[in-house]
Amino acid sequence: MKKLLALLLAVACVLSLNVAAFAASYDIYTDPVVGTILNGDGEPAYDSGYDTLKPGDDYYYIIGPSSVAGYDILTDKGVVRFSMKKKTNGKLVSGADIVEKRFNGTRYVCIRFSIKDNFSADEYKVEMEAQIKARKDLIVTHYPSLGGRDFFPMFKLAGPSARSADLTPEQLGAAYEQAVKELAAAENRQKDLLNELKQLAADAGYAAFSPGSPVEKIPGVDALKAEADRLQKVYEDLKAQYDAEQKAQSLTAEAEKLRQQLADLDAKIREVNDQIAALPTEQPADTSALQEALTALKQNISGLTGVLTGLGVDVDGALALGEGLSTGNLPRTQDPNALLNIFASENAKEDPEEKDAAGVNAILRGLQGEGSIFNDVPLIDDEGGNWAAVGGQLWTLAVNQAGQLGAMRAQAEGLQKQIDDAAPQAGNAAQRQALEGQLTTLNGDRAKLEARYQELTAANLAPLGAPVTIGQVNRAKADADAARTKYEAAVKYGETYLLWAEQKNTVVPAAQKAKDEAYKAYFEGATQEERLQSGKTYYHAFKLYIQNENRVDDDATFTIGEKGVVIKPVKNERNIVTWENADGPVASMTFLADSDADYYCPRLSTRWNDADYLDYFHDVDAYLFDFVDNPRVPAATRPTLSLYNPFVDEDGDLTVRESRIHVYEVDGDGELVDKTHLFNFGENDDGDRVLSIRTFTLGTYIVSDGKADLPERKPSGRPADVEKPTIEVNNNRKPVPNTGR
Repeated sequence: MKKLLALLLAVACVLSLNVAAFAASYDIYTDPVVGTILNGDGEPAYDSGYDTLKPGDDYYYIIGPSSVAGYDILTDKGVVRFSMKKKTNGKLVSGADIVEKRFNGTRYVCIRFSIKDNFSADEYKVEMEAQIKARKDLIVTHYPSLGGRDFFPMFKLAGPSARSADLTPEQLGAAYEQAVKELAAAENRQKDLLNELKQLAADAGYAAFSPGSPVEKIPGVDALKAEADRLQKVYEDLKAQYDAEQKAQSLTAEAEKLRQQLADLDAKIREVNDQIAALPTEQPADTSALQEALTALKQNISGLTGVLTGLGVDVDGALALGEGLSTGNLPRTQDPNALLNIFASENAKEDPEEKDAAGVNAILRGLQGEGSIFNDVPLIDDEGGNWAAVGGQLWTLAVNQAGQLGAMRAQAEGLQKQIDDAAPQAGNAAQRQALEGQLTTLNGDRAKLEARYQELTAANLAPLGAPVTIGQVNRAKADADAARTKYEAAVKYGETYLLWAEQKNTVVPAAQKAKDEAYKAYFEGATQEERLQSGKTYYHAFKLYIQNENRVDDDATFTIGEKGVVIKPVKNERNIVTWENADGPVASMTFLADSDADYYCPRLSTRWNDADYLDYFHDVDAYLFDFVDNPRVPAATRPTLSLYNPFVDEDGDLTVRESRIHVYEVDGDGELVDKTHLFNFGENDDGDRVLSIRTFTLGTYIVSDGKADLPERKPSGRPADVEKPTIEVNNNRKPVPNTGR
């Protein structure tokens, strides 16, 4: 419903009032409130976020303006008689009648009705029927619904006959709504173009722009272009000079770097020349013959060493003895397979029969041959009588060969020394060759650097004029861009103006004409009339949905006297309810909700009615706390109700003694009962002075600074013949002051 109402509000902004099929100055479809329900303040009844009406308030169904004769006639009781028949849940509605009431500066004919107060969380559907009984013959003019609004018909004295149309009302209505949308789109496009013109004028620096009469083109476009071109050239010249200066600085830095590199190369070249000059100039000796002799000698030394080692001689030990070496002290190895060790082992045996002469001879035969040093060593004879002679020759041979090996090693050392003495001269030649190669490379690198250096120093690196900073370049670019933007905005302005003018002078008028024609066709083709004879009744059905606002909250705050709200506490949690007025809190309740908590209605009024209990408090100040609690508070334990002490000044100090303060409660018979002794006088967690009591049921309490003048009770306990007053929450006289800090 809200979306449909919003659509009609948009329609109302663009509809013209020049179509006068039924009234020269009134178009029912352009009035946004006709066919809707308002509250007493003139606000949409469904505008609180819910699609239901809140109980406990008066509402107005808007029939039409009182200034229109077709509606004003409904207030003439000589012409019609109004009544409202309540069908479904009619007990929830009271006081339906036709009234006139002003909303937003316009007086309307309305059906006023009241939604009775209830304490339920449920939603109720209410169906009613407005009945208009004619006392004179009337013509009832019906208007088709549009945008979800159901319009009440107009009534006038009997006159013209009904009209019809080739198209159905639905088709005419759809065509009309489409025409409205197209007109709105055309007008919005015109507004957008005008806003664009305004922005372009600002961008072009044209301060004299007027939305009411925009100029066709911005003055001085050519001048803007010339200025943009001039500033662009200034920027380009500065940029060119800046780039040239940066390049010159870069080349100068490169030349300086090359100059330093050339100096470093010259120093290195001098150093290499000095090293070459310090080398000897004589040619190195030829040591190739010595090398060949040394190599051959080393081969012989290696062969002889192998022979002696295989014979069983400890070569290093024997050479260490030098000239003191003899057959008697010849060192031997531990190798049991060596000939000397085998011979010594066999010769040491005492029994000649046990000596293995054949084995020794076999070894000697294997060693003897052409050119062998063992050829002169005899074999052991068959009688075995020459063991000593053979041994003497073997040991003598070993000693002689060891001496010869020592001489060969000394000769090799001499050759090596001659070769080593000739090596420095050869090294000097190699070093000279390396240094000369390094010098060639250095001279080549220097030639390349020298060529680049001469190229740079030959260029003109002198400053071009006053130095240009990057800041100057950036500012010049910003000025050029700004001027170009102004010029381009001025050009775009002229192009946009043509579009705006076409929209204003052609497109929008055409859309307006199409809308007017669609409206006229819709109104004349869809409107229906019928005759209502005197004594007959016209019936108009209404359907309403009623529900209190449902809240789920463990820390709820209510305004005193607030209606139309029920609350569901958070189960198994500590819940707080606070009642307050414009000055602050007036009362509060805390409780632990049970596990099956349901909605309840905690409402408070502090207003006195005309009759009330004022007569009981002639000479004292008294304050009313009238709670509505339906059903009982859904608490697991007794809730704590705290009434803020009304006898407290701005500093939080009592203005009367506590002993003078009394609390009365209205019991089930409407009698006042002194319950002062049940209340605890103290402070809450915020330091506010409160009067507290634990109770499941919130009642009606009066707090006074003295005793009430109560009537004497009869023995039955009922009051004397005193008319029991009633308390109504909407008839206020004496408010409770703010007692919070």
